[in-house]
Amino acid sequence: MLSTVWARTKGIPAFEVPLDKETQEFTVSKDFMASTYGGSMQATCPTISKRRLAQHGKDNFTYLHLDYHQEAPEVAGSPRLFFNSSSGPDWPGLQRVFTRITSNKWQFMGMYEIKSCASLTKEEWKCSKERVCLIRLSDEMLCAEETTQVRNIRMSAPVCVDVLT
Repeated sequence: MLSTVWARTKGIPAFEVPLDKETQEFTVSKDFMASTYGGSMQATCPTISKRRLAQHGKDNFTYLHLDYHQEAPEVAGSPRLFFNSSSGPDWPGLQRVFTRITSNKWQFMGMYEIKSCASLTKEEWKCSKERVCLIRLSDEMLCAEETTQVRNIRMSAPVCVDVLT
């Protein structure tokens, strides 16, 4: 699967995060995020209520669990892949991406652009971790051709979004 990541993120540089290690590795619980910002504690991209959005202005949260998104960022600023069961256009704007480190500990990876890229081939799908395949099959998320849509996520500085587009 690593060759798949490299092939789809080739030429996309990692974004240098100028923070000390302690700050970069700080984690939060989904309980805290849901009670502070709103949204479902289970959803990958929770819907934030209008009331909460009016309070803090943030509705672009994406939570990637490594059991389901095995190629999610594990180092802040690194370009990685987000697996999705349906194709679609690039996501508008930037997403606040968090990756699950351990049970109820989520680390902020940064503000990411999410861009569509080619679906996995049958061979690439077969190289996925067995647990991911089983979860996807049991949820009927596997397409008829045994491929799944992959979205390329890459770091972008909020003031320089157009530079990486």
